[in-house]
Amino acid sequence: MRQVWYPLPPEETTEETAAGIRQILKASVPKLADGFTPMFQVLPGYHAAVQGDRANSIMALLQQLSAFQAEVLAVRHAPTAERPERALAVAKARGSQQPLIPAVALEILYLLRDFADWQNTLAFIDALPQAIRMLPVVHEQRCLAQSMTGNHLEAVGALEETHQASRRGALLRTVRAC
Repeated sequence: MRQVWYPLPPEETTEETAAGIRQILKASVPKLADGFTPMFQVLPGYHAAVQGDRANSIMALLQQLSAFQAEVLAVRHAPTAERPERALAVAKARGSQQPLIPAVALEILYLLRDFADWQNTLAFIDALPQAIRMLPVVHEQRCLAQSMTGNHLEAVGALEETHQASRRGALLRTVRAC
């Protein structure tokens, strides 16, 4: 979503503050008008001359995501005793679909973490595509699952290595900037 940020004082807006905001908007809005948004990138010609097949594809994807979200909510609202089995069923049905959208993978991961056993959570994470497995949140959840299965030292080691690698990367970016 394209945005323009400007300061808004907690008290009354003075004419001086309003003039500053107008200046920011006048400088920023034209740049945004010429920019690309996901909607314009996915649906060339939006909104006047959208290609029908592209619009239908997007609509189908949105419907699939809506159905998936309904499945997730059904698991979360199911009786407590049913949640583990339902979470595993969602993971089996949706987790193997390719390509797997990262947001869908994370929702499944959270369902397994919250309702299934830790071994199933680890197995799901380990079966994810590498690009999703490499996401920091997924790595952290894997370390949590690893620790919960009794592999505390390996989990701590993996987290510490991630932290050190992150610090090395930040240092490298700083050196390159100089």
